[in-house]
Amino acid sequence: TNTWHGVGKAGRSFITDMMAMTRMMLIFGASFAILKPIYDGFSGLTNAVFGFNASLEQTRISFTTMLGSGRAAEKMLNDLYNFAAKTPFEFPDLVIATQRMLAYGFAAEDIIPTLTAVGDAAAGLGASPELINRIILALGQMQAKTKVTGEEMRQLAEAGIPAWQILADAMDMSVRKVMDLSEKGLIPADRAIEQLVAGMRQRFGGLMALQATTFTGLLSTLRDVSRMAIAELGKPFFGLAKQSVAALLGIFDNPQIMGAARRLSLNLSDFFRNVWAR
Repeated sequence: TNTWHGVGKAGRSFITDMMAMTRMMLIFGASFAILKPIYDGFSGLTNAVFGFNASLEQTRISFTTMLGSGRAAEKMLNDLYNFAAKTPFEFPDLVIATQRMLAYGFAAEDIIPTLTAVGDAAAGLGASPELINRIILALGQMQAKTKVTGEEMRQLAEAGIPAWQILADAMDMSVRKVMDLSEKGLIPADRAIEQLVAGMRQRFGGLMALQATTFTGLLSTLRDVSRMAIAELGKPFFGLAKQSVAALLGIFDNPQIMGAARRLSLNLSDFFRNVWAR
């Protein structure tokens, strides 16, 4: 009798908690039913509205931290929008390059001029985002070391940049002499980077604009412009989705809900233990 009494008590508690959890799941289901049409209803536009706006939100936070203010972050984003709209390189790739440059200590005012020179060089050497990143990585490592070393110069050469010759021309020395100074650590990085950027501008200047007029370049620009326009139009829906997700988190972060889940788990254990004991 005691055993069956225990089973009955556990069963009643189990049913009560199951009803509570059912109500919670209904709330979740209703919330999901609101979110799903918003998220899926745009079909191919979903990523442009939600994915791109979410990425922009994170980028804005990143730039605000790196640049020290929201105003500076917005200016950088606008500069990159304009840069992407006029070049064969796309906005997400430029964001990655900019974040890398800022992390290496480049000044905000030097970002667009440096990207322009690097972009022109990349346009002349293959026009790939990967090539931009390789050049930026070499310049960034040079900046971090505060001096010119053979490692970064080799990376630039492998990317197609005649780095030793550019420095030799700028310093009015032979390539051998420049290499000797580099081996002794006597070429400051900041001055060398200025000379390398100027050399790339001199050798490759304007190639990015020419690449932007090709069929591939026009398609790239179209993707950027349409992506930004759709994301802007989708901001109200993105804001609604964000509020809905926050509301769901508030529901499931409620101590009462967590308590009900724990009680349900314990009652399930008691119920089956009593049944098995019988």
